[in-house]
Amino acid sequence: MTARRGSDAVEPPAEAPVRAGPDPEPDLEPDPRPGRGPDSGPRAAVDDYLRHLADERQLAANTVTAYRRDLADLIEFLDDFTGVEQWGWADIDRRALRSFLGWLSRRGISRRSSARKLSAVRSFLRFLHLEAEIDANPARTLRAPRGDRSLPGHLTPADVRRLFDAAELRAA
Repeated sequence: MTARRGSDAVEPPAEAPVRAGPDPEPDLEPDPRPGRGPDSGPRAAVDDYLRHLADERQLAANTVTAYRRDLADLIEFLDDFTGVEQWGWADIDRRALRSFLGWLSRRGISRRSSARKLSAVRSFLRFLHLEAEIDANPARTLRAPRGDRSLPGHLTPADVRRLFDAAELRAA
């Protein structure tokens, strides 16, 4: 049937065919995002995150490479720490992350580099939390290692004398 409005003819939408019997079961299709699904592991989530950094946040290639390296260190540690062949990000807790910081320290990684790696981990876990991959971010309340502080240098009396002599020469 055609409805008329002024001089334009408008066709009504086609009706869906009527099915007899009970509704079919819904199709359980896998998550369309790459690397997701029952067989995806921790590395697939990291790949998704790195893709997010590069494509959506448009971070520099060197920054994405640094995040990749930092998260690879975390996965290397967690593979040994968990003691199981397959683990997931939901299995990781605050204790595991504190152990990761200790592992970095034992490997001779500076406090500043450890803090940077923790920042990458925090950001990654925040991403997983926002994507509903984990219930909570275990790194949220974890404190970064304090940076090494050195005392300021001092001048010897001979250095002070040379400094003032140089100032007097410039003033003259």
